[in-house]
Amino acid sequence: MVEEKIEEIFKRLKDHEKRIEKLEGYLSSQKLEPSKPKGLEARIKKLCDDTGINRKDFDSIFFINKSEILLITVPEGKNEAERQLKVTLATLTASVYLFNQEFMKSSIILKNLKKLGISSLVNLSTNLSEYHGLLISEGKPKSRNFGFRITFPGRKKGLETIKSLIKSK
Repeated sequence: MVEEKIEEIFKRLKDHEKRIEKLEGYLSSQKLEPSKPKGLEARIKKLCDDTGINRKDFDSIFFINKSEILLITVPEGKNEAERQLKVTLATLTASVYLFNQEFMKSSIILKNLKKLGISSLVNLSTNLSEYHGLLISEGKPKSRNFGFRITFPGRKKGLETIKSLIKSK
């Protein structure tokens, strides 16, 4: 009786093993790319046209996955506050063009800055709040929903920043 149960378990395990091998074979034959929203290519083209950069340049400074955009080029700046501003303006400007999102939580901005190796992150909200004409802070500082909204002049500056990222490469 016990031997029959053991044999049954081994048979089931072999069946599972065969299914797993089939799935692994299927997955390895698929070309997996990041998921991108519909109509994104036209919006990327509009951003490229407005900044005067080409698509290859765009791909060298931004990474897009679903509705997330990350800057992958570190901007030049005379200090960390200026670099924080440039990253935020470029990312928010691209977010407006690509996803029609004018607001970004500070946690997303922080994530991007950390990946780029930009420090003084404890001063981020103070540093960015100094640029009232370009960015508007929203929410209670240190709350989960605290973030920044980009203004029209901020978008103009963001387009200039994106263009300068290509020139500095």
